[in-house]
Amino acid sequence: KPLRDYLINRALATPGNERRGSLLSRMSQAEYRDRIYCKTGTMTTIGASSLAGYICGSDAHWYAFAIINADSPVAESRLFQDKLCRMMMKKKRGN
Repeated sequence: KPLRDYLINRALATPGNERRGSLLSRMSQAEYRDRIYCKTGTMTTIGASSLAGYICGSDAHWYAFAIINADSPVAESRLFQDKLCRMMMKKKRGN
């Protein structure tokens, strides 16, 4: 928890928790607010895209995660990463 809090507050968040770069549109929906803190990485020359950080799961626990897509169109990789994040945050039935 201390490492997670440090990284969220110092490395993954900006003043006022504003979103920047590609996360400005990708992670701005209400479902993500205060539940995911991450950093992107993209190498368009070789078709690699990554997303790494911390996510609050459906069980209210925080998890470190890293998703790396290689040899894939960057736009498709981002859609996959966003879908995977939504799945990790999705509430299970009965909760």
